[in-house]
Amino acid sequence: MSCSRFKPIQPYTPATKPLISDQRGKPPVRDHLIRRLSAACKECQRRRTKCSSENPCLECTKRGSICVFDMSSDKRRKSHASKIEAELRHYQRFLNDFLRAIQDSSDDDVRNIINTVRAGSSTSEIQSEVNSVLMRNYCSRPTL
Repeated sequence: MSCSRFKPIQPYTPATKPLISDQRGKPPVRDHLIRRLSAACKECQRRRTKCSSENPCLECTKRGSICVFDMSSDKRRKSHASKIEAELRHYQRFLNDFLRAIQDSSDDDVRNIINTVRAGSSTSEIQSEVNSVLMRNYCSRPTL
């Protein structure tokens, strides 16, 4: 049995989608219609004022403020929830592999994993150590 079937843990990278005006295939909204954002710019949020969602918005233009929109801060959007779900699935897979590596490995390999964790290593460094242990375990299995 070859080691090519082993899939190492991949670092978490959030998926990004291009912004499309309408996901259902309808033509884009006309420019003369007022487009509402569900999140106001940072300055309007801070001042608790109505944001016109233009860039720069009317309030920021009036006050001479810098107008910055942060779409990722809107936690009501489905995209935010799907990003959180993807991140949770990633860490759940990582935890499952981490536990499997500890359960199925030799004491020396477990010590190496623990030392990597205790050294304050980043998640990607810990993933790398777990992947190498899992790969050694997978390749050292006797073939039937």
